Amino acid sequence: MPLSSITSIMPARDFNALSLIDLLEAREAAHVHLARKGGVIATAIGRYLIRENDPNSRDPHAVYKGNKADLGPRRLDNSVITKWSWPCVLVFVRSWREAADFREDPQNFISPSIDLPDGRQVPVCVVEAAPQTAAWEPMVPAISDQPRRYCGGMPVYSEVQGHERFGTLGCLVTDGTTTYALTAGHVAGRPNAVSKAFCAGELNPIGTADEKQVVRQPFQKIYPTLPGKYVDSCLDAGLIRVNNIGHWSAAVHGIGSVGELISIDMNTLSLSLIGAPVRAHGAASGLIEGQILALFFRYQALGGYDYVADLLIGPRPNKGPLRTRAGDSGSVFFYDHVEAGASREAETTRLTDDEKEKTGEAEPWRPLALQWGGQRFFGAPAADGNSSFPFALATSLSTICRELSVEIIRGQDIALPEYWGEVGHFTIGGVACDLISSNSTTLKKLFLNNRVNIGFDDASLVSGHITGLGLSDNVPLADVPDDVWRLSTPGIGRPKDAPTHYSDMDQKGANGLTLFQICENPANIKPSVWLHYYQGIGTQPHYQGSLPFRIKQIFELMVRYVSAGQVEKFICASGILAHYVGDACQPLHASRLHAANGVHSPYETYMLNANRGTNGVLQKTRLGLAGRLGDSNILNGAMAAERTIALMRKVHDEILSPEEILEVWNAQNHQSPNYTTMWQKLGTKTGKCMAEGALLLASLWQSAWRVGNGDQHIHTSNTVPYTELKKLFKPNGTTGVEQFLPSLYLSEYED
Repeated sequence: MPLSSITSIMPARDFNALSLIDLLEAREAAHVHLARKGGVIATAIGRYLIRENDPNSRDPHAVYKGNKADLGPRRLDNSVITKWSWPCVLVFVRSWREAADFREDPQNFISPSIDLPDGRQVPVCVVEAAPQTAAWEPMVPAISDQPRRYCGGMPVYSEVQGHERFGTLGCLVTDGTTTYALTAGHVAGRPNAVSKAFCAGELNPIGTADEKQVVRQPFQKIYPTLPGKYVDSCLDAGLIRVNNIGHWSAAVHGIGSVGELISIDMNTLSLSLIGAPVRAHGAASGLIEGQILALFFRYQALGGYDYVADLLIGPRPNKGPLRTRAGDSGSVFFYDHVEAGASREAETTRLTDDEKEKTGEAEPWRPLALQWGGQRFFGAPAADGNSSFPFALATSLSTICRELSVEIIRGQDIALPEYWGEVGHFTIGGVACDLISSNSTTLKKLFLNNRVNIGFDDASLVSGHITGLGLSDNVPLADVPDDVWRLSTPGIGRPKDAPTHYSDMDQKGANGLTLFQICENPANIKPSVWLHYYQGIGTQPHYQGSLPFRIKQIFELMVRYVSAGQVEKFICASGILAHYVGDACQPLHASRLHAANGVHSPYETYMLNANRGTNGVLQKTRLGLAGRLGDSNILNGAMAAERTIALMRKVHDEILSPEEILEVWNAQNHQSPNYTTMWQKLGTKTGKCMAEGALLLASLWQSAWRVGNGDQHIHTSNTVPYTELKKLFKPNGTTGVEQFLPSLYLSEYED
């Protein structure tokens, strides 16, 4: 039988069947051979890069029929990874050479594949990536718009041999006894070195470098089932022992709440990571949005050993260069589930982020890697020093945690939640103290005298002199739900409180109706009806927003406290109620668009913080009142819930829609937003929203006083000692202690 007839029935070679181990074995087998090639500077494992001018970059079946040399050099900045890109070994070279250029030195030609003895064939993708050898220009990090607590994503400063340098705080971790800030090892410095960071405009010591650090480890110790002899993995991770955990948040600035760690290890590692979108917040660069381009980037050889970085992170397609530079070391990269969801084809009917209820913000961000360095490669022309593109080098965070014997502190425990922030909540609570229309002199004086317990005075709000928001401080009542109950501290934190801060009223249910539409009939403003709605769209209990019923619950308890003459409990409940009513008048807390395109914190926290002064938040709120005062017309808890939904509907339909906020935000440069411009467009309407919230809050206060017959039962208008209030809200239902204003899931409320 002719040989040709045998080959014709053999299956075509399927490179997509190649595994990670196949690629690593191929690179290991060819490593010495490749290292001797002139111009080779690095290798990595990944998927084939297809040049953008190649029709195959858009069509998996397209074949370029011209001269391949006409496509030009393949570089990281002009190529893309597609779903049909082959698994391959990436070989990075200083300069591109066409096949014809090797006639004089054929020994330097790089074969398009690596053939293993057992017949496996692994593609080789050659990439021009001339490295920039000059030092990266340092960039002093901005210290504006800093969160009010220390947290990941912020700049950290240390002094090394008389020279001040900075990097980025990664996230909080713990070994079960001590809490640390994780960052790059070279950022933390030598053991006992003092680290500093800015908070509230002041540079203060935050802790000292711990002895537990890890620089590098043998590759086969980290990944014992993967081939990699004479290879060291660079980890470069260090810990800073924090001085006072009460001054910290578990969130990452510019990102949000930290979710479950994505484990990258010998059992879970696969080529599916290639092309995965990631994001971080660096002290020098701000928000960094990229994708994983390659695994096990072999970037240096020294003393017979090669050094590898777990991940090479580069720019996303058509998004320009990766925004990273010196000073970003220590940043934590998170899997960008929002970007992944937006680009994924709709194969199921599962909820997207904008359809999920929020726990202070959207689904927590899952961390996967720590950036410890970077590399700049030249684009075209390679000789132009201004055309280099930055890439990040990062290590698996699960590996680092294992080597340092720590775990990430995550979730909504002590995270920076997405809420009005101190300016919004304290403004609403403080202003409401002036809106009591009741003829009761005792009631008016009671709230004026206790404004100090509920929030801050006008001067403090305008000047921004707002302090004392830590667990050990006297947190004003209007922010106790965020500053105290969101903590993970045993006996204090309240995990169930999270869904009581919102209700996405414009989200369609299984029957096509939104909660706004369902609640047009007051008979449907019941927990059982809402529970049926949530169950219809598969929402889990910890995402079932229940804000109107939280306000109903607290109103009923306030009536009880007034009737019993319990002034301390009445004031404590009234001040804490200010927080939830503040959430109700925040447009994004009633919308499925709460986290669209990262709009939440920029609108309700950063914009308000930047516009406290003249013609700012307080003035716009008072202008929005137009001389109105609260009323005493809320006669029971059901009416309190109805009025709450009416407030949310008025804000959504008549004053400021989430779509309008999103439109203004999308017109901004998200890397450096102009919050003054945002305020010029949204400030007046935002003030009106807050004014409506302050009016409802005052109405709830004086209605509870009226229903409970306060003038008969309470005869003091003195300021309640804060120590008495703290005794009420701090216990968390531990054995033998009743929880004040119990935090409940929706299913636990009675109709």
